[in-house]
Amino acid sequence: MGGAGFDVVTGGSGNDSFRLTELVPTDGIEVIDGGDGHNLLLGVGGRNTLDFSATLLRNIAAIDGRGGRDVITGSAGDDLLMGGKGNDTLSGGAGDDTYVFSLGHGRDRIDNADASPDSLDVLRLEGIETDQVWLSRQRNHLAINFPDSNDRVLIRGWYADEGDQLDAIYASDGVLMREQVDQLVNAMAVFDVPEGVDARISEEAREALAPVLASVWQAVA
Repeated sequence: MGGAGFDVVTGGSGNDSFRLTELVPTDGIEVIDGGDGHNLLLGVGGRNTLDFSATLLRNIAAIDGRGGRDVITGSAGDDLLMGGKGNDTLSGGAGDDTYVFSLGHGRDRIDNADASPDSLDVLRLEGIETDQVWLSRQRNHLAINFPDSNDRVLIRGWYADEGDQLDAIYASDGVLMREQVDQLVNAMAVFDVPEGVDARISEEAREALAPVLASVWQAVA
């Protein structure tokens, strides 16, 4: 890797993909600049450890772990983090960070760990509608489950530290702001969590939760 000195990795004028299996602060890469175009930092499958906390990222559209069990730590700036398939751990750190999850990605863990009150950190559930999202409290963590699926997103420390919370959760047809999370969690706590490929939300639960869902989920502008 970079080693001693000030090391910069620079892309060309087109769309560049930087493929990595491991990057840690001691590797000594101070700057990765994608240059012009739509540029990505990609894992290569398998277990990738990508830590950009000591690296300045410029002109990078997203960090995508691809398949495998990845551990991804964002930079001090604004990052878009995707674990891809596999059970991944994502940590945005400082800056305005966006976490992306789709069905089939597995069981991801988000360690947001951003103490700045001015940052804006969000989760985007791509291709997932509001009536497919189930929230529950698991000890000090916020769990997001999806019916008919083993997938899950666990936002660690949600109930222990405000810095671990996200400002918003986006579904394909609505947005749930942080202030409304507890209202939905409390309403859903009456029913069993629909976890597993054969788990479904009962009609009783759907009818009872319909007015709550309409109240807490806001239309996406």
